[in-house]
Amino acid sequence: MEFFRRIEEAIDTRCEKYSHRSPVFIEVPGIKVPPTESGSRVSGPIPLERIPAALDAAGVGTLLVPVLWSTDEVRARVKAAIAAQWGPDEGWAAADGGAELVAGGRIEVVFLEDKAGALGHGPRTSAERERALAQMLAPYTREDTLVAAICETDWDPDRWYPSVEARRKAEDEDGKWPSKQALARLAATSQYIKQAPPPVPTHTREGKPYNEKYRAKKVASRQSGLDSSTSNVLREILSGVGATDHRLGAAFGKLPLENWWHIGIHVRRHAQRRTPGKRHTTEPAPITATLTAMRPTGGKDSPWQVWAYSPQAGRWQSHSPATTALHAADLAWDVSGYRAAANETLQARAAADIVEQALITTRTQLPAPAPAVLYVDGDAAEYIWAGLTDEALGQDPPTGLPRPASWLPGHSLPRAQRPLATVRVISDLERIGRPTGAHMRTGEGIWRSTDTTNSLFQLAADDGAVTYPDLLLVNVPRTWAASPAGRFGKDETRFDSGSQSKNGYAHTATRFTVIAQSPDADCELIGAVAAVLTNQGITSDVRQSTPTPLHLARRMDSTHPYYRRTAESVEDASDAAEDEDTAQEETTSL
Repeated sequence: MEFFRRIEEAIDTRCEKYSHRSPVFIEVPGIKVPPTESGSRVSGPIPLERIPAALDAAGVGTLLVPVLWSTDEVRARVKAAIAAQWGPDEGWAAADGGAELVAGGRIEVVFLEDKAGALGHGPRTSAERERALAQMLAPYTREDTLVAAICETDWDPDRWYPSVEARRKAEDEDGKWPSKQALARLAATSQYIKQAPPPVPTHTREGKPYNEKYRAKKVASRQSGLDSSTSNVLREILSGVGATDHRLGAAFGKLPLENWWHIGIHVRRHAQRRTPGKRHTTEPAPITATLTAMRPTGGKDSPWQVWAYSPQAGRWQSHSPATTALHAADLAWDVSGYRAAANETLQARAAADIVEQALITTRTQLPAPAPAVLYVDGDAAEYIWAGLTDEALGQDPPTGLPRPASWLPGHSLPRAQRPLATVRVISDLERIGRPTGAHMRTGEGIWRSTDTTNSLFQLAADDGAVTYPDLLLVNVPRTWAASPAGRFGKDETRFDSGSQSKNGYAHTATRFTVIAQSPDADCELIGAVAAVLTNQGITSDVRQSTPTPLHLARRMDSTHPYYRRTAESVEDASDAAEDEDTAQEETTSL
């Protein structure tokens, strides 16, 4: 980024006639992120008194939480976290096999020791584990209960193996993934809790005793990490069934809270599997396509409801059933049955058709018809919808498009039923640059240079008189905000040799480009809403990298039991796409 900053300075000072072409982002007035006057960021777990309303909004009557444990340490840690967050009675014994109501009678907790080894490591198949888990849970499940399990496994990702084959064998026999899919087939979501690392040693390798203050600090850090991870498991249990409290509405502050559906669209192309001994393959890579829709159920002090859609489910459902339907089946969606037009790829055609079908059914399958705002990852979806590219912004669809659905999601719908707008979200710093400072226009009309902040900035003309629906949410690392000594990163980078010995901090940003699809769309308001839904995390206490609807849609994919088998590294993605395109060309020429 230092290289580009120096180029920009050179253009401004030596090429005056081109200096006006540099993009200028100015701070959006009246919106502070993190919010002060404009709202408040809510952190921590869902308060005990708000859990019933959150479950009501998610369509959950009674939530059954079986704790499937193997070690006493994990059992005690989970019990303490439940007592802290869900408020059982003081005399709560948490005896094994005894279901007890907590959280005002809305959550039923039962501790079950995994004596059958349904979660343990080994060559047992997912079907075998499913039978054992069904037998364990049968006495406690009812038609009016939704199951969300807390599970313990002893997988250690840092464990050392003598060979690659040994590690691959251990990963194949890891009990987490087949048991997670087995639970999904039983319509149960699941969260896995890690076991405690080895205790802090009392002596060094040479046999000398550790300094007591140093050891006490390490012990406290170890316990704090364990308590934090356990607390987060309970947060994820609630968000995994679609329960969220008032925190999203509270973050709006003075912004109007419109009764819109906020729909996140996540599309991912899978890694291309090659046949040994063959350079190319004629099998097209499959895809994953997931959507989540959320909206407020009332005012800013009310919870939100969350629905989801996946091709495996084939319809909009409450978040939990849609997630388990996705996780219970094969994650890959075969695209070989689709027919591509012109230069369109099979993946683009399949994704556009799936998303368009999902948007068509929103009016009949979601709880209430309402205007919708779409959120799409521009880095991953520009090859699907031509209207998302930089060249197409502000343009009308060309005449040579294969279909209306290939311009923008929802574009094939009648005009009155189209979404208000599509928000293109870009977080790749190679495209938006790494912020190192900002410029603000004062009331006297003078540009003033400022430090990088957490504020929301908007693309503007050079004089600041005209703004565009293109916003930039800058994120300052917490270590930077703490003002450590010797920090740098605002005015210089590691390209400057004098900074090599100092601590530097990388600032990031997320860009929101609002593409209107309806004449009634308030693009500046939609852009500000996208920033608020990014700044207020759904479960974490820090800012997310994408708006919550897109974050939840992506999480449906990334939490699939076998996501890791289909994930594709950024470095390999272009190579795989090139191989597949070449193979398709060879097939066509034959």
